[in-house]
Amino acid sequence: MNWFDYDDYEEWEVRADSSWALEAQVGFPLPLIAHAHLTRTDVPIPLVDLDRPASLQPPPWGSHPARHSFMIFGDRSGTYGRIMHEDPPLYTWSRGPYRIDILGVAEGSTVRFPVPGAAEVESAEVTAAFYAYRLSYEGRVICARADVAVDTALEITGSVLVEMAVETLRERPPGLWPAVFSREHVDALRRLTHLPSGPYPPGTRVRVYVGDYRPDPRVAGTVVEVIRDAAGRPTGYAWRPDCFDQTAHPFADRPAQVVISQLSDVAATLDGPAPLNGLPSYRSRVVAIDDRHIAGGRLLRTRLDHEERVLRYEIQPDTPGSGPVWMSQKDLLIVSSALWTTVEEAVGARAEAGLELLPDEPLFAIRDVGIAVRGPDGTLVARTVATGMADPLLDPAAIQPSARFQLAVRPLPSADLTDPPPAPPPPAAPPPAL
Repeated sequence: MNWFDYDDYEEWEVRADSSWALEAQVGFPLPLIAHAHLTRTDVPIPLVDLDRPASLQPPPWGSHPARHSFMIFGDRSGTYGRIMHEDPPLYTWSRGPYRIDILGVAEGSTVRFPVPGAAEVESAEVTAAFYAYRLSYEGRVICARADVAVDTALEITGSVLVEMAVETLRERPPGLWPAVFSREHVDALRRLTHLPSGPYPPGTRVRVYVGDYRPDPRVAGTVVEVIRDAAGRPTGYAWRPDCFDQTAHPFADRPAQVVISQLSDVAATLDGPAPLNGLPSYRSRVVAIDDRHIAGGRLLRTRLDHEERVLRYEIQPDTPGSGPVWMSQKDLLIVSSALWTTVEEAVGARAEAGLELLPDEPLFAIRDVGIAVRGPDGTLVARTVATGMADPLLDPAAIQPSARFQLAVRPLPSADLTDPPPAPPPPAAPPPAL
């Protein structure tokens, strides 16, 4: 296997039983296109020569292609960062030094098998697909396999797939790096990936049903408090959606602001923070896909590149001492949008920062979008158009309180999301005196 990054050239010769086992040998994730290439039998495999004995040890700990490193996989080539960006995992869980990526159904792994103990074997057969996953520790791939069998007739969440992957690790612990990843680490993973049963304690990650007005009716957040009735029975949760903590959200500087939802709408999850990430608004958080010098930064301004027909973003890199640079939207990924309620609000914040409008600059907010034009008195916002985005979590003014969905501020008063219990019957009259 080899890669180069213009200044350096790395080459390692490794041998593995499968393309998944190869990841643990080299220590870093391989894009899915590499696995597909390595498992084909009708094309040459230049990455691994199984006819020659391996003459080199696996790459040393910490050896990893940079995001701008150039790689070749058969007839596919490109930078490591861009190829990995184009082949993202289905689901990722991470906590501290641990990370598990669910990569999808392994190629050619769908099989049928009988259900044990079934009276009629043929009628009890199910079709199963084997999901592939990788386990990383401190940034190094420890294990990658395709042995999580799932009935294809079932709908399954990423959280459950992670739990199943950890169970396979418990049954067959990784053996390549025993000095680095011991059985104690597997036990720690089991504790960290165990989904609790309700009522969920404060700090539990949850997905909450908030209504069918949005494409994904379930929103990720964190439990803050369990709501109980007068008898101490749990009836709901106070929880804080992830979007409340995003830049420019009306509640970003109000940590006591929570949402109250009924018990049946809340489910524990392993999902990490899931900020809204599609709006190219002022001060949105961006990361570079494969730039050699810039890892990420904050979006400042936007302009339309008429020649390439793409948006170009002016960003302030995170690197200390570096000035703003313009980059194509093709080279950046917005990972957390700034949630300005209106264009007017965003433009006002920019003016306070001394950031002038550009002619023909598109402007983005939750309620509206706009365009700036040059006029006799300077560049101004010509007009705005309503987006029609009626999402109460992003625009709290749109929230209509109901038994299912309420805004609240901690500390909470006594709250109950169920009908009050009936009043106890009056005491019986004493018997008449004899």
